[in-house]
Amino acid sequence: MPGGRKPRYNPETVNQICELIAETGVDRIAYEGVGIAHTTFYAWMVDKEEFSAAVTAARAQYAAKLKQKAWDRVAAANEYIDDVLKRQCYRTTRQEVLDRKGRKVVLVKEEQIIPDSKLLDRVLGLSEGEINPSFRFEIGLATPDQSDDEP
Repeated sequence: MPGGRKPRYNPETVNQICELIAETGVDRIAYEGVGIAHTTFYAWMVDKEEFSAAVTAARAQYAAKLKQKAWDRVAAANEYIDDVLKRQCYRTTRQEVLDRKGRKVVLVKEEQIIPDSKLLDRVLGLSEGEINPSFRFEIGLATPDQSDDEP
């Protein structure tokens, strides 16, 4: 509108607000993004049922996205823990050095990640109160029992 204010409440404004909330989860970013005051935003939340429902749905969409991200991270962490416990996890370091003729050579060092006791306690489900101080869990190479080999 030339010389006047833009109409504030309209479907386009509502959609923009909801998209910003669904993306960021922050009301302030949404109402500042469309150029309205916080008092206007919260007045619409009280006075306009369809606006309140749309914003509530956008918030729920953002919460669902966060929940999915959290579950994805839990799954990745569990997969990593499984790999460590199966001894299928390695830490790789690369270092560039010069050989005798002055050429660059990349040295690759691969080191197996061994689970520590805190990881084992977590995976086995032991909490601080359940840990028996006389119980010790070690991972090592077994020595063959020689009594079984003798006739």
